[in-house]
Amino acid sequence: MNAYRLTALVLGSSFFFPVSCTTSMYAGTHAIAHLKARDSTRGEEPHPQAQLVAVVPGGSLKALDFSEIDAFKKKNPQASFLLPEGKGGFSISDESSMSFVATATGPETQTIEATLRDETGTFSRYEASSNTIKPLYTRLWYHGYAFQALFIAIAIAYGLRAIGRRMQKTLKNAPRGDGGEA
Repeated sequence: MNAYRLTALVLGSSFFFPVSCTTSMYAGTHAIAHLKARDSTRGEEPHPQAQLVAVVPGGSLKALDFSEIDAFKKKNPQASFLLPEGKGGFSISDESSMSFVATATGPETQTIEATLRDETGTFSRYEASSNTIKPLYTRLWYHGYAFQALFIAIAIAYGLRAIGRRMQKTLKNAPRGDGGEA
């Protein structure tokens, strides 16, 4: 069986339709999350609900939103945004946890990548010193993105199916000597 005939068979198949729709929805959700990410180096404001990590007096770690930085600093003047170097993490609740990677970029600065794992999920990259935060990049993983990707996924699945059916029709109408042998 040649590749053209196999491609026509697969794309035009009723079994391939849910596979292509699911795959397109998965890829579309990731594409939307990527498109809605905010890069501070391009002048974009970080997502206010994106998370960062602070060390409170006593050495415990606390996750907080970017929008809470000023209030947190006023309430905890002894807190630091410098984390232990390397990988780390902690549990926030039964349903959520925070992981981070802290890399030294200077004597008193770090670049930190923090990932919150919960029903939404956020990724943040920021530059930290003991008392300042400079956001670099934030990305949310929001379940609503799947609904936005659904319509695109259905259109892609129908498009692939139409291509497959068109290829099958071409094969059916092809003369016997030109790859249309039965």
